[in-house]
Amino acid sequence: MRKVRIFITRLVNKILISTDWYREGFWKGTTKFWNISACDYEIVNLGSNSGKHSFCYEGLPAKGMNWAIGPQSLVHDYNLLKNYFSYLKEGGIVLIPLSPFSCLYSTYTKQSNFKYYPILHPATIIDFDDTERTKAYKIKANPFKEMPMYCIKSTIREILLKFHKKIKGQTIVDFEQDAKNWIALWKNQFKITDLSAPMLKHHKIERTDRAKTLKEIINFCQERSLRPFIILPPLHPSLSACLSPEFRKEYIYDFIKEATNDTSLLLDYFDDKAISKNEYFLNSYFMNKQGAVLFTNKVLKDLKSK
Repeated sequence: MRKVRIFITRLVNKILISTDWYREGFWKGTTKFWNISACDYEIVNLGSNSGKHSFCYEGLPAKGMNWAIGPQSLVHDYNLLKNYFSYLKEGGIVLIPLSPFSCLYSTYTKQSNFKYYPILHPATIIDFDDTERTKAYKIKANPFKEMPMYCIKSTIREILLKFHKKIKGQTIVDFEQDAKNWIALWKNQFKITDLSAPMLKHHKIERTDRAKTLKEIINFCQERSLRPFIILPPLHPSLSACLSPEFRKEYIYDFIKEATNDTSLLLDYFDDKAISKNEYFLNSYFMNKQGAVLFTNKVLKDLKSK
């Protein structure tokens, strides 16, 4: 009887681990690091949700891996790189994708840091808590035992959602409205009323601090014979149009300039017309898989001249 229970538990956990809610919803995509075994990567990318949706190396002529996790700040990018840089070959490329507000602080709760416990060394986890670490490893080892009702409800919800999408068919995205939604969300998150107005004093302090982190990432790579490049991934034209020249200068280009004077490290695709069609985007901010493969291939080609 005990063997049967063990078999059923393992089977249930195997099913749970394959679900989207568990991999992407609960662990935020960090499960890709649980069993990482390949070495000598030629190229990897860091990043938050934008980077997560911008890069896909499947079927492309380079051994690469998408290391982006959402949401994730530059500080978390750096900590992740410290833990996994040895998986890159000598001379390997590290892409550092930036979002429109990478220069500002983001607030991360205990819950949002939970995903890092199974993949990062304790010294590189912000506000490390040994109790949280123990909890994370227990859930990783046996999710159904540790949170049975949550697992059941989440799995049923995912099944119903997929069924609903299948019946309803593909949703047509209103890119213009979606862009307005992103702008409203960012204004509220960072307490900004006018994106074209001069940057507030406390935001300039944050920008300088984040530029220091970006510089540290660049130096860390170069000291280990790795090649870092700063990437501004494509935005849908409806969202790109919302970012004024004044905003771009203060929040993006001045930020990069504070981190490095080496302009050869920057690849700017914000307004890339070759990857601006609706068919390449999930919404006004994130590319779909087709767009990500197209974009990644373009980046690989552009890097050949670097």
